[in-house]
Amino acid sequence: MAAKVVLVTGCSAGGIGFSLCEEFAARGCIVYATARNTDKMKGFTKPNIHPLSMDVNSDGDVRRVVDTIITEQGKIDIVVNNAGIACHGPTLEISLEDVREAFETNVFAILRTCKTVFPHMAARKQGKFINIGSIVGNIPTPWAGIYGSTKAAVSFITQTLQMECRPFNIDVMLVASGGVKSNIASNYMTKFELRPDSLYKPYLNNILGRITSSQAAGTMSTDVFARGVVDAALARKPRFYLTLGAGSWMFKFFEWLPRLFVLNILWRHLSAGVKISQNREEIVFSGDGAHVYASSSDCLFPMVQLCQCSLFQPPRCTCFTMSRYPEYLSPNITPTKQSKSQKSRARREPSGVFSLFQAPQVQQFKEAFSLIDQDHDGVVSEQDLKEIFGSLGITPTKRMLDELLTARPGGHDRMGSASSADDSSDRGINFAMFLTMMSEHLFEFDTEAELVEAFACFDEGDTGTVKGDEIRKWLSETGDRMDQAEIDRFLKGSFSDHHGNFKYKEWVKVLRVNEDGDSEVQA
Repeated sequence: MAAKVVLVTGCSAGGIGFSLCEEFAARGCIVYATARNTDKMKGFTKPNIHPLSMDVNSDGDVRRVVDTIITEQGKIDIVVNNAGIACHGPTLEISLEDVREAFETNVFAILRTCKTVFPHMAARKQGKFINIGSIVGNIPTPWAGIYGSTKAAVSFITQTLQMECRPFNIDVMLVASGGVKSNIASNYMTKFELRPDSLYKPYLNNILGRITSSQAAGTMSTDVFARGVVDAALARKPRFYLTLGAGSWMFKFFEWLPRLFVLNILWRHLSAGVKISQNREEIVFSGDGAHVYASSSDCLFPMVQLCQCSLFQPPRCTCFTMSRYPEYLSPNITPTKQSKSQKSRARREPSGVFSLFQAPQVQQFKEAFSLIDQDHDGVVSEQDLKEIFGSLGITPTKRMLDELLTARPGGHDRMGSASSADDSSDRGINFAMFLTMMSEHLFEFDTEAELVEAFACFDEGDTGTVKGDEIRKWLSETGDRMDQAEIDRFLKGSFSDHHGNFKYKEWVKVLRVNEDGDSEVQA
């Protein structure tokens, strides 16, 4: 089998691109590593890595490099659009020149590279675009509005390409990176400064903390990040979305919460220690030995290390206090006696969900769960949700609460409709249910209703079945593109009727069986 030819942008030493090149090369790929300055790419250890000078913001440069690779190799199998720059600070105080530069490098460069390579991939009906985005392209954070907006643009462009490249058999993958310890922050810190007349001087340390958050202890190394990306890139079955790096799990959870609630949390976390009064500015810092104390804005600049808590780490500042394990969730606490309804809920939880996550990830979700569980009884109830919405100035409707609570495992009946049970005492979500719901979002498990709706598009007579020929064509030509042997195994057995039609409603019912062997649908 011929080696895959990979083009990677933004490959300066110490960055994600450099590690991606090393990992692709270690898997036997022919790698073309690019950066504006080839001197900054010194240190590659594999002979099958070919450094080339390329400015991703230059049409001529990109065309020259692509033509060179096509001439030498005859093809480009994979393009990794990794080149990018930071652009942090108060959104309304960043110069438009810096904003344009960020969009030029982080967004337009991806379009430029893809447009140049696309005709070659389309001609071969084969290829893959991998665009490196960010979790802040999905959830905004203070002091990263421009950077986050460029990554939001990358996300939308990549999703659109995933659809528009299908006719040419070109796969597209979006990588939403979390905290990865690379040189992007240190490079930006050398040129960052607030305007002399900035209205945000009291927040300088918060801004600096946000810029360097990806460099905090516990963030992912570029080598580990690269291994995850390359594993997905070279997998036999393509995948569209991958999120890696510190904080990626927490941000996926944030997408599930009411947006204003999330914005309040992030602002509180990234404006910590600053109090603004009507007559004067007062900075208030507090904490333990890991923090610096101050009471005046006069000493802002020398205190760069002030806030060592990171967006991607469990909070340590007194402004955002939360135990690593809330007491009622602690593994060292003897559980209280459960009511009959609580035991009933526990029995409906699918087994094995905890095995999907590592211990630190489960811990992050426990902390997130405690944010919603207002009365700390171990169950998110209708009253908890009302209190959350109330703190945001929102009066939730019954329909809104029903939609949130019926998203839990067992919250839908066998035909995909909401449960008709009116007993609000049995409508809560405990932590295991919550973790199951998060796994469905994080691992792209479709819910019951979504699965039924997807198959129903091919069920013209609402019979609960899809014609065999149609389902075979669909499975072989879209998505993961199963081969015929896989399709035969999938359709074999009790889920096909005597005409060879696929009984999708029956299949959905038993897709996820709970630990008691019950075939109740897990939504």
